[in-house]
Amino acid sequence: WAELTKGSEYLSFSSIDPAAQAQLDNCRQYFIDTFGCLVKAWHFGLDACGLGRLDSDSFAEACERLQMPASVRPKSLFRLLLAHLGQRSICMEDLRALLVGVPPELRPETWGSEARVGQGS
Repeated sequence: WAELTKGSEYLSFSSIDPAAQAQLDNCRQYFIDTFGCLVKAWHFGLDACGLGRLDSDSFAEACERLQMPASVRPKSLFRLLLAHLGQRSICMEDLRALLVGVPPELRPETWGSEARVGQGS
């Protein structure tokens, strides 16, 4: 345990898989910079047509349309967002994976809310 945690009391995801954490961080930061929160990123960016779900190809097309940074690899990011084995599409709730690495006190603001989407703010 001490070797894994490097003396810390906890083990961060970035310590286990820094490349995956970088994908989550880069995507989250782009969504925050562009839309203000993850809920808005889903409604006004990824799922702009309102279907409620995106498969891998649709997700990759949405990322291309949104001009995601080159550091974000849509196919690998999509796999990180899947909640369980056998899942073939993602919904808004699956974007909660993007909160990995966000301090707990910042998660509500980073996530956003449905009410804020309806108000357009």
